[in-house]
Amino acid sequence: MIMNLEEEFLTKLRERLDQLKHKGDLALSKIDEKHINWKPDKESNSIAIIVKHISGNMLSRWTDFYTSDGEKKWRDRDGEFEGEIRNKEELLTIWNKGWKKFYDILNEIKDEDLLRIIVIYNEQKTVINTLIHHLEHYAYHVGQMIYLCKHLKSNVWESLSVPRKK
Repeated sequence: MIMNLEEEFLTKLRERLDQLKHKGDLALSKIDEKHINWKPDKESNSIAIIVKHISGNMLSRWTDFYTSDGEKKWRDRDGEFEGEIRNKEELLTIWNKGWKKFYDILNEIKDEDLLRIIVIYNEQKTVINTLIHHLEHYAYHVGQMIYLCKHLKSNVWESLSVPRKK
């Protein structure tokens, strides 16, 4: 099947985001509830904080994506880096709420939308630039989550990709 460049981009982007979400899901499934708020030091983020931040970003950016600034007035970005999450069920609810909002919009984006202009922090950006930026942003934070989970479960950790020496 021959696709145009836009279709190929959206297809591959969705595949990469699906893989990223899956790795995040796997990491969260491996972590004990007692570790969700653990931080290696006072300046670092816990898994809970990273999840709150990713979800907060997704809810802000992808709500009314085409019609309002992606940094919503109701978002408390600084608050995402404070406090704790009570349990794993709450952690997963927050995680999945952000991803659902993101996928709702991502799955509506068509080829012809990629060059549309949206606004984030009062700056105009193309949809394609925004998608690439957020793939990078979410990958950065999911990588942090995986690293923390691997550290906390080092004695029983199973690789989420190709294990060493395999």
